Amino acid sequence: MTDPTDIFRAIFDSISHLLEPDWDALCIEYRVDETRSSFVGSYVTRAPAGLEEVSIAMPDGLDEVFRELRQNLLGGNRQRFSGCKFQISRDGAFDAKYSYDDIDWDQLLIPTWNFPNAVIKRVAAY
Repeated sequence: MTDPTDIFRAIFDSISHLLEPDWDALCIEYRVDETRSSFVGSYVTRAPAGLEEVSIAMPDGLDEVFRELRQNLLGGNRQRFSGCKFQISRDGAFDAKYSYDDIDWDQLLIPTWNFPNAVIKRVAAY
């Protein structure tokens, strides 16, 4: 795949089977350097008590897809990104933000959530 649009589709396709049928939005935060990478992913659903955020484990092979995106977005004198925040909504809205800062790998060990307005937080059972 050389077209970033195809890569974004591959990212969603590799995760879509992990989402509950009533998912509303998905967020994946990816950090990467030449030797390591880290993912934090979750989606939000509507529950009777309000929004519910569900943490998910990223599937095998997703690192390679994001690394391909990282390589394909390189052009001219631009550097490779060190972070990508990928968000997609059920209605098709899409956003990807990139960062180029050095990664504090120890800081990534602190758990975080992607949807602060969700009143319920849970980890998906597989």
